[in-house]
Amino acid sequence: MPFCRSQGEGLPLNKIIALYKNELIKISKKISILIFIGVMIIGCFGLAGLMKFMEMAQSRYADTNSSVDQTQRIKDDLNTQLEDQLAARAAIETQITGTADTPENQTVLQPLVEQQASINDQIDMLQTALDKEIYFNYESTYLTGILNGLPAMKAEIRTLEAAEAQSPNAAQEKSLEVKRQLVSDYQAVLDSQDFKEYVRIESDSIKNDDSLSTSEKDMQIEYYSLWYKLDPTGIITDISGMNQARDAAQSVTDMKRSVIDKIDYTSTSQGMTPMTPSQISDMENRLAVAEYRIQNDCLNITDSMDYSWNSMQIVFGFGIFIIALMMLVLAGGAVSQEISSGSIKSLIIAPVKRWKIFTAKVFSLLSVGFLAIAVLYIFGMLAQGLFFGFSLTPYVYASHGVAAAIPFALYQILTLLVSYIDIIVYTAFAFMLSVLTRNTAVAVGLSIATYFGGSTVKGIMMILPSYEWLKFIPFANLSLNGRVFPFADMMQTITVMYSGPASAPGFTQPGLIFSLIYLAVLLFCMTYTAMDSFNRRDLK
Repeated sequence: MPFCRSQGEGLPLNKIIALYKNELIKISKKISILIFIGVMIIGCFGLAGLMKFMEMAQSRYADTNSSVDQTQRIKDDLNTQLEDQLAARAAIETQITGTADTPENQTVLQPLVEQQASINDQIDMLQTALDKEIYFNYESTYLTGILNGLPAMKAEIRTLEAAEAQSPNAAQEKSLEVKRQLVSDYQAVLDSQDFKEYVRIESDSIKNDDSLSTSEKDMQIEYYSLWYKLDPTGIITDISGMNQARDAAQSVTDMKRSVIDKIDYTSTSQGMTPMTPSQISDMENRLAVAEYRIQNDCLNITDSMDYSWNSMQIVFGFGIFIIALMMLVLAGGAVSQEISSGSIKSLIIAPVKRWKIFTAKVFSLLSVGFLAIAVLYIFGMLAQGLFFGFSLTPYVYASHGVAAAIPFALYQILTLLVSYIDIIVYTAFAFMLSVLTRNTAVAVGLSIATYFGGSTVKGIMMILPSYEWLKFIPFANLSLNGRVFPFADMMQTITVMYSGPASAPGFTQPGLIFSLIYLAVLLFCMTYTAMDSFNRRDLK
């Protein structure tokens, strides 16, 4: 039988397993491993605790800002503005009184009268803000929006009244009636502070606007309905005074309009940019994600500075950094250190083929990395849970306009595993250098320098034109998380401005499939080079 072996010869896999266990034992005895793991665990709790402390400090700052003293400062500021406007009105009235009301002086009096009316509107606005305690210079709510808009509406009414007096017609009269009713309705909302009534008024106004198309009317009405759904009070603001619910509703409206018109209304660049089919598909998916988050209450509308989210990014980012350094140190000395100490000879003189020794070393390094990732995940999630709670936002993704979600715990382990791909590439590079140079300092030093220099090289590449050859630089194909999880930027808020795939000249990252194939070929080349040198060269 061709597959029979003599008793006691053993299978090749058994020898590799034995060598693999031996390598793990040797690695476990390294003091540096314990130091790296210890620093990583301490860093998880320390950084999470620091972020919690910053959140508490910010909360205390917010409480101070909303205290009686802060409120009084705002009132004082409003009173100062009111006094300035009263003084300006008095000066205008003096000028009007000192100018005779004659036909010859009408060209002088008319601007003064208009300026007086404008100042009166400002005075009414400031006085209402003080009476109703609507601090429009501090917070951004629907009430502040009404207050800021009333002076312009009153000025428009005066213009219509003047035109009506000179040449009356039905259209002007109707428009004037609508404007007067709208001002009256807004005044009533300021008195009642009823956000639902405000939404009704705005919706009715949109329905009666003959200048809008049916689709535009539906979109604008949906905007107010969505704003009300996210915040029935209409006054929730974050520490900076921004209304996240309103901004989220506006973002959804802009994305819908972009999909319908095939023009990017969400772009941070000036002007309206036509969208390609791929950009439209991308926008449809982002819209599906936004709507899913709203429907399933997975949206942050209370805090633009989400310390829980930032803590998660910092903790796991720090952990990945420590694991990368640990793996580079291990891989850089995996062969060269044993050659310098002479311990490699005990393996070489044994009746074991070198490729088996090489394979055992590679798999032991990969296993240590996976174990370190598991430790980071466990302690990172534990630290996050202890300081910020275990209620975490799921990752929502979309394909062909259909959204779905995965639990955050699963998403986080997947992101760590994707980040581990980068570590594997750098580890293979360090291991190859260890075999080729047989110098631990050179292998570790060069690999760490490459690891730190990668971000600099990538930053330079981003400002270069999109030359085809740039796709074949290793750094362009690393950092896969953004391509594997393209909707991660919408986990904290959906109001992130979106400009679609780059259309202007400049480097763009290769596709995910291309990068995975490229990295697989790169790993094979580095591993084969290291194995060939390990098998062929004399180990003294």
